[in-house]
Amino acid sequence: MAEANKEKAVYAPGELSKVRQRLGPVDAEEAEWMVRSLGGEVGVERSGDPEPQKGRWQSRRQSHYAPLARGAGSWKPPAHRIELAPDPAEIAPEATKPRKPPSPEDNPSAPLKGSYRERVRMDRYAQDPEFGIKTRLQALRSAFSFFGPGPDYVSPSFVTRRLSEYYRQIEELVSATRTLFPRNNLARSEGLKRLSPFAFRILDTIRRWDIERINSDMARLQARPRKVLLTDLDNLLRAVYKPLIVLERLDQDAHIKGTYQLLYRALCSDNPNEPRGSYQELIRKALAAFALVRKDIRFQLYPLLLKRLSDRWLPCHEFFTARRNRLMAFLGLSRDDQIQPEAILAAAKPVAALATAPGAALGTALGTAPPGDSAAGAEFSELDQAMAEEEERARKAAGEQERRALNRSLVVLESLFPQAGWDRPETWPDLYPYFLDIFNLDRNYALIAPRDPLFQAMMLVTALDELFFGLRSVSFEAQENLLAPIINDWHYHIETGLEKEYLSRLSEYCRILENSPETRNSPYVRRLLSDLRWIKKLFFFPYYQFEPAFPAPFRKKDVHALYPDVRQLRLRLTTVAAGIEQGKRQGGAAAQAHCEGIQNPWEPYRFQIPNPLSTRLDALLEGRPRNNAALIYYTLAITVALDYLLNSNGSWAYTGEGTDFLFRSVRDEGTTPLTGVDAKIDAAQLFQQSLKARAGS
Repeated sequence: MAEANKEKAVYAPGELSKVRQRLGPVDAEEAEWMVRSLGGEVGVERSGDPEPQKGRWQSRRQSHYAPLARGAGSWKPPAHRIELAPDPAEIAPEATKPRKPPSPEDNPSAPLKGSYRERVRMDRYAQDPEFGIKTRLQALRSAFSFFGPGPDYVSPSFVTRRLSEYYRQIEELVSATRTLFPRNNLARSEGLKRLSPFAFRILDTIRRWDIERINSDMARLQARPRKVLLTDLDNLLRAVYKPLIVLERLDQDAHIKGTYQLLYRALCSDNPNEPRGSYQELIRKALAAFALVRKDIRFQLYPLLLKRLSDRWLPCHEFFTARRNRLMAFLGLSRDDQIQPEAILAAAKPVAALATAPGAALGTALGTAPPGDSAAGAEFSELDQAMAEEEERARKAAGEQERRALNRSLVVLESLFPQAGWDRPETWPDLYPYFLDIFNLDRNYALIAPRDPLFQAMMLVTALDELFFGLRSVSFEAQENLLAPIINDWHYHIETGLEKEYLSRLSEYCRILENSPETRNSPYVRRLLSDLRWIKKLFFFPYYQFEPAFPAPFRKKDVHALYPDVRQLRLRLTTVAAGIEQGKRQGGAAAQAHCEGIQNPWEPYRFQIPNPLSTRLDALLEGRPRNNAALIYYTLAITVALDYLLNSNGSWAYTGEGTDFLFRSVRDEGTTPLTGVDAKIDAAQLFQQSLKARAGS
């Protein structure tokens, strides 16, 4: 009786017919067997009324389950419900799914709606001496154009001088490539295309770089340099950036250098009697020029693209990502036009195989029949060796320059803090007794181990913090957009990074070890030690290595680290110092020479309230100009030492022995914390003695 009153399952319109179609032809005997085996009732279909489309859950519930009967306490799915796989015809392929539309800021069809503030900011950024795209007067006019932008002129010096410099670098790259791989040598082109289509496409992109168009546009602009508008540079920008964007996904060593190496071997096989030295020299020039164009020129010209394609200021790395659609539309490119690194890597196996192939095989692949020459492999090794030697020389020159800068920095520190130990920082002099009274240090500073480079770093950070009180009175040009946030946030690294996050944990860690040494291996103490090491790495020392026992206490994106700010500070101050040096050569303070990057270098520096650094600076500059230029030099000197300490993996912070101890301990054994220091150094008296020694000499 219950079976007779049971409601039949209700299916969506057409669902039963789909089941029958998928089962295929079934004879009567087989159908009877299925009924006996499966049992159940054959449900009924709803009428063909359109189903409501109010939501995904409602649609799925109506398709798969019987509706809840009125008055029933609960519902159950049919006993022999047949679940249907989705019909392939009803599933839209991935390619047909609509793509997410670009944001309005990156939609090429949407007009740019930049604000006055962002326009002025971009113009001041373009006026930065590093770019020289606008003059100071042009940036000033932009700042006073409250009711709308006026004519967007470009600096005449940028048009006549800088564009020519950029063009020479691109021309050197393209000319060297065309000499090695001429456009009119069809046999060589077809041979390389068969050998490696991807290498051919890279070289063909470079040799077809439209330097003729760049040269003609540049000549047209240089004929009237004072009347060049930003929009007049559009065609030139397209000619410069189009090949760069086509090749931007490729790696300099794995793809670009590998392509030129393959070309070199092919040339050695094709022309065995030609002197190989000329090939090597051309390839070295091409690779060096490509690296320069990709890194420097791409960056130097990006403010032009920024003003054309963005409604707000963006840093270089973010601009090429956040304004990708506008950039591609401006250049007339699509994603398919870019050479994908996956394709190059897929071709790495045959390329590597060819690298060991005999010269005759390479010649055959290039469509030529050169005499047998097995010297190509040796010459290829010579090219690699020559390139490695040149890179080693450049690395040594850069290292020597860095050592000289560091030595000058340590001399300045020793003059400011005589006998503190800055002339031998790698010997880990105990700086706490020396700086205790100078900077009025908190007692928790005494907990930091003398051999912990963090103490040296924080004394330099504190010294810079004192100098920044005078630096706030310096009028920078476009630099202040980048220097002001660093200077304003500098004390954050002392109050938050060191004192709040690090010293508070170090104090707790030392208190527990002092009172309960047996708890050293407890989970809480081990977690404290792990947090200290994580903070040290995330905030201060990027190359600091340790075995993490616990995850970091912060997410990396939530950390405002010190070391990138120091590197940026050094770069910006170096640019300002270079402008001051140029001004000195033009007469300096006597001639009130203009210095790029700073507006008032020859004015006296001003500290509203004297501090330990300002008084020492006054004493050291007795009889000499106490101006902003001198303040910049002293600030840069301290920044160089701090940058080397934090950001160079060869500094004594990472290579010194015994630097793993995080707390001051009895007999420096790293076991029992030592919470006080008996010795005290009269740093003021040492400074006075140093001044008398200077005066006597």
